This record gives sequence, structure tokens and C-alpha cells, in this order.
Amino acid sequence: MVPGACGRVPFATPCAAGALGSSVRGVQSRENREVVAVTGRVVHFEVPFDDGTRARSFYKEIFGWQVQEMPEMNYTMVMSGPSGDSGPTEPGFINGGMLSREMSAGGGPVIVVDVDSIDATLERIAGLGGSTVAGKTPVGDMGFAAYFKDPEGNVVGLWENASQG
Repeated sequence: MVPGACGRVPFATPCAAGALGSSVRGVQSRENREVVAVTGRVVHFEVPFDDGTRARSFYKEIFGWQVQEMPEMNYTMVMSGPSGDSGPTEPGFINGGMLSREMSAGGGPVIVVDVDSIDATLERIAGLGGSTVAGKTPVGDMGFAAYFKDPEGNVVGLWENASQG
């Protein structure tokens, strides 16, 4: 975990989000009328737990997921299928993580969606009736994470890759 707004932003990231290709569409910002590309792909998930040992064992047994504890970060990396250094190696799989319920942005499972600009996306979300739960926070040198609540009360994560320049 790295400190962030609301004190919780996961270390585990969908750093290989660009590896699977994307279906990019343009979204126009209300404020400055710029068109922001949004991929909209689900690239990561988070599952909160009350008992980490029990949760890791359950998901390993039921789905065959590989788990890697990261005790220094209070986080468990989860590989839902074949994975390499830059993420899943076969289409149809995404990786995620597990963390204590107290550290979770939503209290329940959270999906994380890839966007080109967290700032522009959060602006658009606010204009459509959503709200920011945890603002844009750096995650190492890989990128940025944020969380929002949709008008129905669901918490969803956002991921923005770091610039490759």
C-alpha cells in the first residue's frame, strides 16, 4: 500500500494494461472541451478479506489462482491465469490483488478500469453524478490509481499508466 487520499491505494497494479490492445473511444471533457481517450477495459481486481490466510487458501483451491504475499505492503498479488513479468500471457485473464477489508477502498470486490487520464475521467464522473473516493495517487513509477463511487453507490478503481517519455 502507498499512502493516498483516504489512506488506501493498492501497490498491485494493472501495469500490463496496454499489452492486450485496446478499444479506445473519445470522451469530451465538459470544462475544456478536449477529447480524452478512454480505453474502458477492466485491467485489475481487488478482493478484500477479514482473514488473509483463509482467503488466499480459498481462491487458490477453488479457482487455482496463484497468490504472492507482499507482507511489507499488506497486500497479496493474485494471478488468475498464466502470467509473466508484464502481466497475463494469455487473453481473457486479468490479475489482481487481495487486501484487508480495512484497507479496501470499497469494502467489497472492486474492479479497476484503464483510462488515459484519471483527472479528466474524475471530472467527467463528477459531472455524471459520481464522486471521488480516493484521488489520483502515484503507484511507484508504474502509474496512478484512484477510486470513485458511481451514482448507484458502487466503488470502482481507475488506473492510468505512467508516461513512457
